[in-house]
Amino acid sequence: MVTKFTFWSLCLVAIVTASCVDQEEVDKLRFDNPEMRERQNAYIRQIIPDPKEAKVVRNRIGARVELVGRQKNSEEPISKKNFHGLGRIVAISPDGYFLTAAHVSNWTPLFIKDEGKTEAFYATPEDQRGQRISDVAILYTEEEMKRFFYTRYTEGRIVWTSEQVDLAIVKFDKKTDDYFRYISNEPPARGTLLLCADDRGILRIKNNQGIEDGTGNGPFLSAGKALDSQTDETNRSFSFGIDMVSRGGMSGGPIVDQDDNLYGILSQAVYKPSDGDIESIAVMLHPDKILEIIEADRAQNSKDPHRETVEASPH
Repeated sequence: MVTKFTFWSLCLVAIVTASCVDQEEVDKLRFDNPEMRERQNAYIRQIIPDPKEAKVVRNRIGARVELVGRQKNSEEPISKKNFHGLGRIVAISPDGYFLTAAHVSNWTPLFIKDEGKTEAFYATPEDQRGQRISDVAILYTEEEMKRFFYTRYTEGRIVWTSEQVDLAIVKFDKKTDDYFRYISNEPPARGTLLLCADDRGILRIKNNQGIEDGTGNGPFLSAGKALDSQTDETNRSFSFGIDMVSRGGMSGGPIVDQDDNLYGILSQAVYKPSDGDIESIAVMLHPDKILEIIEADRAQNSKDPHRETVEASPH
């Protein structure tokens, strides 16, 4: 008996379905929605029962991840209204080198978004910042929004990409202390507990709904155990499966163990209509090859290259 699977790239560039697949069920996997979050949370509750602890784990991993996107309309400047989140990129150096899935980097130019509070926000008394209308929302005037908050967009460039491996290295003008210092030089052992997370994202919330009802491409924490792996000596890469629930928008996210060693980059998912299960696929280059690519790029583009990056994991 031949089992028919549905494969799709997690940023939803392409999808191939078998005739027996329930299309409505597959469509739910294309984006962030309450049902998908509950499937992810059901597994997380088994390994991290305390929601506060789970949020700490999500934020710790997510600090080294960026939501990357493109212009919705290439004829208009990048802006909050003209930014479409595609997937994730993973910081692997202090000077702005990131790993992601190649199919995410196909949409160029790529941008990352930096949001925060201005000095005016902190200098203004709390009772003058606006009228609190709920536990999670504050009403600001348009002028206050401009004064109190900023949004900046930075354009990146592709350093290296391989559609065969589905990996890319991209460079952004971003200095950071939050990056993955250890990259595994081999696939995880079968049964290893692995996690994938980002603490940022974009959710659409309709009127009279709470954040738990949002849809789009929001923050996430998902987990699963490593399955079989394959090594490609020619490309100095490897891939492996994970029994982890993933959905559209998670492409390029980090696959890490409980010690934050980076084992892979989330590439695609396999939907099994026979039982409704989802298997995720992660890919990775050998860290020595990553370092070679980055150092060559630094030598070509920087007079003062950094050296502290991409160490092979001791585990």
